[in-house]
Amino acid sequence: MTAARAAAPLLAIDALSVSIGGAKIIKNLSLALGAGEILGLVGASGSGKSMTALAIMRLLPANARLTGTVRLRGEALGDKNETELQNIRGRDIGMVFQEPMTALNPLMPIGDQVAETVRLHRSVSIAEARRAARETLDLVGLRGAQGAPDRLPYELSGGQRQRVAIAMAVVLEPPLLIADEPTTALDVRTQAQVLQLLQELARTRHMGLVLVTHDLAVVAGVTDRVAVMHEGEIVEEGATRQLLHHLHHPYGKALLAAADLQPKRGPHGGESSAVVLQVRDIVREYPRRRRSLWHPAAPLRAVDGVSLSIHAGETVGLVGYWRSSGRRRVRFGCWVRNSQPPPALTFVGCAARSKSYSRTLSAVSIRSGR
Repeated sequence: MTAARAAAPLLAIDALSVSIGGAKIIKNLSLALGAGEILGLVGASGSGKSMTALAIMRLLPANARLTGTVRLRGEALGDKNETELQNIRGRDIGMVFQEPMTALNPLMPIGDQVAETVRLHRSVSIAEARRAARETLDLVGLRGAQGAPDRLPYELSGGQRQRVAIAMAVVLEPPLLIADEPTTALDVRTQAQVLQLLQELARTRHMGLVLVTHDLAVVAGVTDRVAVMHEGEIVEEGATRQLLHHLHHPYGKALLAAADLQPKRGPHGGESSAVVLQVRDIVREYPRRRRSLWHPAAPLRAVDGVSLSIHAGETVGLVGYWRSSGRRRVRFGCWVRNSQPPPALTFVGCAARSKSYSRTLSAVSIRSGR
């Protein structure tokens, strides 16, 4: 037990159980978290970790049944009515959701969204709320034009949107912050920056942080303690470094093994095998907004002279950091999927844009937070 928890737990969960439609989602869960402490809640999809976060916030579905107690600073949240809980959410408990685009209003400038959180909980002027919003956007790394308060969410990258969501969660300096899979859709570099930001906020503000994730690599470098969840139960809990080196439960061991999984590579002929896709000198440009009556804006060159060949049995990864190449990777993939006929593109065995082409080439789009 850390000194923070030994003194007086900021968050205390005792025998928490949640059922939905008769199915038990969380089973007799108990946890404690001290001020300034970072707890990693780890488990695969469906293990109950996100439902635990929602149970703390009292944001469960209408047909959910909850038993057990959740105490924040010694006060039982189950004894509060909805009006009292609305005052607690944001002021005493901040929440960072997994997908920022679902948490942000797409039609409201980001500065107003952060300022709205302030005005909901404090009797301040619009100017004071906006000043607090500007300071918090600076704090989370959105300085200058990058975090201009008048920007809309769709104008930001996924990493920037996640920073706005963090700003909304911490602008009132709540003692407890819950981050539910805050880095799932981010590239590796942005993921590290967001995790460092959350860690710094927890340390400098002496704030308790519950980090919900499926990624053991995330908790390994950030958290003080780890609790491993499986089928609604905590199967292992302990100090991060010690636990990750001495996992005992079979599920914990399987989770660690999966984190270090090396895919089996089947034999392929390499360059000696047949070419199934050949792309040559692809250039893709998009018009920019005209800013002068006299001179047209130079087009945006999203893809510039890309050539590649893919052979039968071969897997090719298209890699790059989002800010410099992310949209270009996506544009290139979309171009291949919706390409015009040769000579730029040759798909062996069928003509571009034909029915056989569509049956031969399958595209799966995974939205990235960049």
